[in-house]
Amino acid sequence: MAEMSGPFRERMYHASDYHARRRLLLRASGDYGALHLAKSLMLAAKHLPLRLFECADSWRREQRGGLDGIRRARAFSLIDLHSFCANDAAWEEYRALLAVQIALAREVDIEFIIVFETDAAFYQLWAAQISDISREFKAIALLEVSSQPKNYWSLQHRFRDCFGSPFFNGQLDFENGRRFGIKYNASRGGESFPCICHWTAGSVERWMALMLLHATKDGRSRLPFWLAPVQIRLLPTEEAYESFAVSEGERFAREGFRVEIDDRRRTVAWRVRSAEQNWTPVYAILGPREREGRAWNVKVRGEGEQEGSVDAILSRLAAGAVDKPQYRRQPVRLSRIPRFS
Repeated sequence: MAEMSGPFRERMYHASDYHARRRLLLRASGDYGALHLAKSLMLAAKHLPLRLFECADSWRREQRGGLDGIRRARAFSLIDLHSFCANDAAWEEYRALLAVQIALAREVDIEFIIVFETDAAFYQLWAAQISDISREFKAIALLEVSSQPKNYWSLQHRFRDCFGSPFFNGQLDFENGRRFGIKYNASRGGESFPCICHWTAGSVERWMALMLLHATKDGRSRLPFWLAPVQIRLLPTEEAYESFAVSEGERFAREGFRVEIDDRRRTVAWRVRSAEQNWTPVYAILGPREREGRAWNVKVRGEGEQEGSVDAILSRLAAGAVDKPQYRRQPVRLSRIPRFS
């Protein structure tokens, strides 16, 4: 642990336990927990690849000038994954975890490049595989090859967005299995040290900052539909259509959408402006035409007005949230939410 924490020691938080007379260390953003846990496991080839996921409160003693809101803070929740695999399966595991990172970045609409780092000896062995990554995933990639190994890893990659901010990174590590004494019983007998694929998404707080930053670039101000806190807002033109708006909102909610009904005693224009200011992805004005069962006109943020039946609208919206995390709730009537003075 002391060896691995060396480069980060000046940024660690130390505390003293007066009664036990011990020096304590607040969890730093390192791999110690997962690697020590893996050392205590009785592993066999059939258990590999073994992926240990961790989301832990972490602390880093940043200098005041290095802080940047929630994007770079002293306390954060770090998302880490370590995959232990046989050496002959290491590249496939590394590639699979990289594919997840690329897919996630594209799901939240973050433009990125991938910067790879390796040494000359490793590059000679794996040049074809490394070169194939950019073509396979249609991603812009840069490669830095050093004459000597820089660290415990043989290959490292870092994602950077269009603002230069880092977020994802990963490493292919053939050293720490031996260093930490992590072993598994190979299928042909005898013990072997696994390769470790390090995979991190950074902190939850940094992701929040990145998504908000990218949501506002180019003046568009919108989150992906599946990620928006409120996905649909219904605006009844008059009090007479509020019950219809509530019933339609409940219908949308049963389909898994997060819905608000703006029944506040304000003009339609004021409520439309409110929906725009709140980045509502989809909103619709409901009046006699919609209650009679005719086609709806809905405003889709970033795409303009669209017309169609309610069923067609539901199908179109569901396509933008398929296989995405969601939580269900009853429609919220905005007139019942207290306001700040």
